[in-house]
Amino acid sequence: LDNYSRVLNQRLNLNMDNKFKEGIIFLKKNDQVLKKIIDELGELKFETNPNRFESLIRIIISQQLSNKSSNTIITRLKNKINFFSPEQFLSQSKEEIRKCGVSGSKYNSIFTISNKIVNNQLNLEMIENMTKKDIKEEMMKIKGIGPWTINIFLILLAGKFLFKGMY
Repeated sequence: LDNYSRVLNQRLNLNMDNKFKEGIIFLKKNDQVLKKIIDELGELKFETNPNRFESLIRIIISQQLSNKSSNTIITRLKNKINFFSPEQFLSQSKEEIRKCGVSGSKYNSIFTISNKIVNNQLNLEMIENMTKKDIKEEMMKIKGIGPWTINIFLILLAGKFLFKGMY
């Protein structure tokens, strides 16, 4: 369990906030099995990343990769792109991004997201004002984005969906 906590914190760059703490208290109070697991794990950190584009890109890159691999790719990207933004991503050639270790399919997903943002077809800043249904419908139009990606993105951004079902 200790390793799980370390991996979760490292992978998702989490830091605990009030909503998360309230949810933990609720779970511990209402489920003795979860209480034991939570007590053994210790305090998890939950933090929202103010750069929503970077959060989404990190989620996409980390899918089906080890922490070490995804962290290496993200570090290479950060060295190439000083600030994660759609414009910065689009300013790089596909070959340069691929040299960082980004697979072709992940590159295509990030490229599509970047283009949609730059062309005002996707606004990550307005996510909190959308319903879960609308978020799902909008984001699942992008090849490579599925329910898991959307759920993790919403958890990391808003926290408000953390203890409610996505669907």
